[in-house]
Amino acid sequence: MRANPLERMPRAKLHLKFKGITGRTLRLYKREVSRFFEYLELEDQQIPATAVDLDECMAEFINVLYQEGESISHAGWLLSGMKRFLPRVRRELLTSQHFYNNWVRDHTPVRAVPFPWVVVRTMAGSAFQQGHPDIALLLLVGFSFFLRTMEMLKLEIEDIVVDGFRGTTFVALHETKTPKQFQQSLVFQNPQLAQLVTVLKGKLPPAGVVWRHSVHTFRQCFQALLEALHVAPLRFTMYSLRRGGATHGYIQSHNLDKIARQGRWKDHKTAKIYLDD
Repeated sequence: MRANPLERMPRAKLHLKFKGITGRTLRLYKREVSRFFEYLELEDQQIPATAVDLDECMAEFINVLYQEGESISHAGWLLSGMKRFLPRVRRELLTSQHFYNNWVRDHTPVRAVPFPWVVVRTMAGSAFQQGHPDIALLLLVGFSFFLRTMEMLKLEIEDIVVDGFRGTTFVALHETKTPKQFQQSLVFQNPQLAQLVTVLKGKLPPAGVVWRHSVHTFRQCFQALLEALHVAPLRFTMYSLRRGGATHGYIQSHNLDKIARQGRWKDHKTAKIYLDD
């Protein structure tokens, strides 16, 4: 694993670079810059060696955030953080800033279309039939546990545990962007899901990450499944799993507290953004 440049950063109270910003702001900057480097690693890209390469990679990442329905705040913190940590590139992030400005001017936020359960189930079945139990497993787990794309693709096989007797599936999350005071270990009781997860895990190696390729490759496979099922025109994205899972969960339970806990949202107002009628 490549070293995260932030790990070499001095503590805020020891360096003039961080004067003038609060501890909370500094933590937000570090979190979003770290997410950017995690994205590069999952995409199997090298850390940019020039300001031009950095700008290109950041612009693409901001576009991914936009297309997947993330909050614009994440892009703003990334830009501000990178400019604070690397002042010499402040005037070089032209494309990234341009993408961010376009996002700000977009008065109608484009949110990912939520997946219906029947579509996810069919996609998982199709992936399994084509010899991809890894994709099938991630689709089912990502939908059921309302996972963010990066959380889903970083899952290790050991992070998914099934209690077959109780029909319960557990998922442990590591290095998630959710603050530490919120739940990092998730549970879902559904005998059918537990059986499916058990079968799919049995087709995979006993340890290691579930998805062993790049994010780009997963997106290609994801799009191919949509096209094979003739639902590509509905404009589903990978983030549709999180929105669709939350919507389906609320329809089933009518319990907003439960949905907010499972989705690691800090309040009902935030959780409601992800729910469609």
